[in-house]
Amino acid sequence: MDPYEIIPGKSVGRYDIGAGYDGIIELLRIENIPYKTADNNYVKKIITADIIFWFENGELIQIMVRNDFKGKVNGKVGIGSYLRDVEKYIGKPVESGQIIEMVYIIKDLPGISFGLQDNDIDEEWDEKNAPIENIFVFK
Repeated sequence: MDPYEIIPGKSVGRYDIGAGYDGIIELLRIENIPYKTADNNYVKKIITADIIFWFENGELIQIMVRNDFKGKVNGKVGIGSYLRDVEKYIGKPVESGQIIEMVYIIKDLPGISFGLQDNDIDEEWDEKNAPIENIFVFK
């Protein structure tokens, strides 16, 4: 198994959706990965340099990869890829319809979304030329 493989709706590497909070903490300690925790009374988070984990009632509900995370979806699409790569290797991306712009989903592939980078410089933002900045895996 690829230790970084991203599987929509299921996992990122050895981190499985549905895992317990203490189990993820233990894996990070074993792997010697520095982390911080945050709790806003609704959702707990564990934050590393390249991954953020969201927990509800002690259960992992969402994983976001970012920065230098090396994993890929289908071995092809990862951080720094483009929407054209998503369409070529996974399926046609569409806007998620959430309040947050620049987040794309695949209608036929639940459990994953892609956040695009915004350089905050260009007046006209072009999603075709914006690299993937975040990948979210959720149930």
